[in-house]
Amino acid sequence: MVRYWVVRMTCGLEEDDDLEDYEIPKNYCFDTEDWEIAEISNFVGIGWSAMGDLTKFSEKNKDKLQEIYENTYDVPPKKTDISQILRFVHDIKAGHIIILPTYPEDDNGIVYKIGKIKSPAYYIKKPSDKAYTRVRRDVDWIKNIPRDMLLEPLKNSLNGQLTVFNVDEHKEEIEALVSGKQLKTKPIIIENKTDTIGKLFEVQKRLMEISPSDFEQLACKTLNLKYDVNTIKTRDVADGGVDFVCLNDKGYTKYRGQIKRVSRNISNSEILQLRGTLIEGEEGIFVTTSHFTPSAVEESTFAHKKKIYLINGAQLSQAILDVYDELDDKYKSTLKIKSKGNE
Repeated sequence: MVRYWVVRMTCGLEEDDDLEDYEIPKNYCFDTEDWEIAEISNFVGIGWSAMGDLTKFSEKNKDKLQEIYENTYDVPPKKTDISQILRFVHDIKAGHIIILPTYPEDDNGIVYKIGKIKSPAYYIKKPSDKAYTRVRRDVDWIKNIPRDMLLEPLKNSLNGQLTVFNVDEHKEEIEALVSGKQLKTKPIIIENKTDTIGKLFEVQKRLMEISPSDFEQLACKTLNLKYDVNTIKTRDVADGGVDFVCLNDKGYTKYRGQIKRVSRNISNSEILQLRGTLIEGEEGIFVTTSHFTPSAVEESTFAHKKKIYLINGAQLSQAILDVYDELDDKYKSTLKIKSKGNE
């Protein structure tokens, strides 16, 4: 069975580090990251090089591995460090897919190299290629994928700070990226009006998959159609904590709004922050894919304070379903919601 892994290769060494502690090759180049060498020399690798040959350790003798770690670095090992070493040496197999984050200077963002593992883990005591990593696996690189091409859930998973971690849950998207085919998204079928309630969670989940900019535009369009307000999205950069404004008939701002696509609950402090952007005669609207804490709900309705209207994830999803037929085609192609009566 093919599995999918991320290996991060930025060791972060500086020229004034005590190189003897790391057993750095004499020809180590501080102007070149290990991932740059790996993409040229067709391998992936892990650090902890001062510990020597890590390929001889397994679950059976990991106590010895922990002992060597502590003797080498003068601190007890983190549980995650030991598990990552064993994961790279034993869990990753030939034929598995590897994702390597790279950071090209001439690019505006991260580019992920996707490749297929060719070999078992092996150890090089004195590498000739100026790389710090000694424990490696050979790779056939297949494709480079800019971060902007990824759906949000995979982007979030790839933000992990571990050196080696698994992303099997994103198998379908990764395979689609490798093959160049469009990821097939099953449509959300609405059987009848009663069935709509059961589909709200599916709509919320799909909202987490589209780009942040598209999500904010969709939320603004939904407010326009559902509540008949002239909603205008603000600029993406330096928006002052305001994602959109709603204008009255005379063109003056009536509402200022914040949109948060998160899974955590929105707190009281975030309501206060939005209220702090309001001037006399204005009210606020806070839209989220999640929920509001009890204190946030209480804060939004305090008498003698500027009112903040709250729209949670279920309410936003319901509003989208209510106005779905009026949405632009680009949103329909992303959300893929179908009424059984219209099939």
